[in-house]
Amino acid sequence: RYFCRYYLFVYIKIFLIFLVVFNHIIAFQLVKADQVVRFVWYGITIFHMPAFIFISGYLSKKPQDVMKNVKNLLIPYILPNFPHYLLLGIL
Repeated sequence: RYFCRYYLFVYIKIFLIFLVVFNHIIAFQLVKADQVVRFVWYGITIFHMPAFIFISGYLSKKPQDVMKNVKNLLIPYILPNFPHYLLLGIL
């Protein structure tokens, strides 16, 4: 049972690594891109690295308090970055 859960996270990390590569490919095309490509790029940029870091931390051997980590790490990441990405999407 533990191994199935572990493999699920491994597959999610593989998908997130694919998103990193795909995001870099899209970034080179942003100069001549339309709104849909920009929207996809912003969407991937907002969540792929925080999700990768969160999953890596979840799989660490040290016991952690998830709600404490959300409060101390995720919320300070979202608060300053959300208006930035919102403004980038409007422009």
